[in-house]
Amino acid sequence: MAIFLREFLHFEFVCMIHLIHTPGYPLSQFVENFWFVKCPREECTREKILPDGAIELMINLGSPHKVFESENSTNFRLCKRAWLSGPKSKFIVIDETGGYNLIGIRFRKGGAYPFFDFPMKEVEASVIELDLIWGSFVNEIIEKMSGTEDPRVRFELLEHIILSRIRNIDDRTHAMIQYSLSLLENNPEEVRINELVNRIGISHKHFLRKYESMVGLGPKVILRINRFQKTICLLENSRKIPWAHLAYECNYYLVAK
Repeated sequence: MAIFLREFLHFEFVCMIHLIHTPGYPLSQFVENFWFVKCPREECTREKILPDGAIELMINLGSPHKVFESENSTNFRLCKRAWLSGPKSKFIVIDETGGYNLIGIRFRKGGAYPFFDFPMKEVEASVIELDLIWGSFVNEIIEKMSGTEDPRVRFELLEHIILSRIRNIDDRTHAMIQYSLSLLENNPEEVRINELVNRIGISHKHFLRKYESMVGLGPKVILRINRFQKTICLLENSRKIPWAHLAYECNYYLVAK
């Protein structure tokens, strides 16, 4: 889902509709994109979602979704109307029985924090029904999303809804976290956490507390996820897998004993 567009993309393949909308300012500070996916399917299909450190809010306009504990597990949680998917350091498995009919918000790393009244660390590795967080306000969201079939109108409505939930944040702290995230994302093979903290000019303990509260995962975990995602991108562009080159580029190594 890490796609940056100013308007909309529309893909149709086997009756599939996939739209992505990038919001304007001020939401663009916190939200990477809004997305809509509709794909009717009759067969049961499990899908593995790889970790990327992001937080997403999803509104379901179709069949319930199952979230499994592991790839081969028979134990699952049923997500029905709307849910918040917290930041993860490991993959999760979902069952898309009945297909997709979802509209969602993909927050930037550290961008979900202004819309909720609790630290993002509390939703780490979790998928939580939105009713438990926003209560009856979810009924209003579902009603508005169900009142139109036009995804573009839904995007506009969702922008207004999410803007109504934003609260005041410390601009200096937000800027500090975004700066650190930028370094960790753009140079994951070079960044050292101690050097980063010294560059920012605050105590290590204070930095970790603020970082985990706003991002949901610690900086070392985000660093590992960024290396993992970079490896995936390099693999996708390689016909022949150059393992030694990948290990060097992404700063993976073995310690000789």
